[in-house]
Amino acid sequence: MRTLVTEVAVVLICLPVFVGYTAVLLRRSEQLRLTAQHMAEHDQLTGLLNRHGIALKTPALIKRARAEGRHMGVLVLDVDHFKNINDSYGHDAGDVVLASLGTGLVSWVNEGDLAVRLGGEEFAVIGLHDHPDSARLLAERLRSSASQLQVVAALRFTVSVGVASTVPAPLASDEPVSYRELTTARAAADAGVLSQLLSAADGALYRAKASGRNRVEITPEPGADAAPTLVSKG
Repeated sequence: MRTLVTEVAVVLICLPVFVGYTAVLLRRSEQLRLTAQHMAEHDQLTGLLNRHGIALKTPALIKRARAEGRHMGVLVLDVDHFKNINDSYGHDAGDVVLASLGTGLVSWVNEGDLAVRLGGEEFAVIGLHDHPDSARLLAERLRSSASQLQVVAALRFTVSVGVASTVPAPLASDEPVSYRELTTARAAADAGVLSQLLSAADGALYRAKASGRNRVEITPEPGADAAPTLVSKG
């Protein structure tokens, strides 16, 4: 009997230690999960969202745009003559340019906008606007602000910007569908909206490059004739 009492006493003494240690392990595990999630969704050099990150974040913006009847705007920015920067100043300087632009975008964009590094020297800003011209005005502000950055000695750079915007069409169904089918349809529609806007903004970016760089171009109105222009980004 005395042995049993002793064992119970030992368990009661050790239990708080075990519970505390378990809590520490759970907190550590959650911290590691959040860190891994952040790394998966963000670009390591600039700290901005990456393509995976915007795929997760944009559905909420698209939902708001549909509900409020607002324009969803996508701006695609590309550093002009970036290869020349790397060749003349070195790749470390090129990284500083990209990191500085990333930091600048965070402070220049509107509250609630998503700043993204798409890859290489290409960035994007995604947000909601009350009027399609608001996206163009934001693009001009970003272009002007970038041209005033001085990152390495006398090194300055410019960006070209392509702009596209649309009011996402409401989701409609003539027949009752299950929640799973509705969720799948909404995800596909959202991915289509983002893909089309990125493609349209990228096309406008090519026109900005072809027109001399350090400028903003917007996507032509639907149905407008626009001869495709091929030009290397840079």
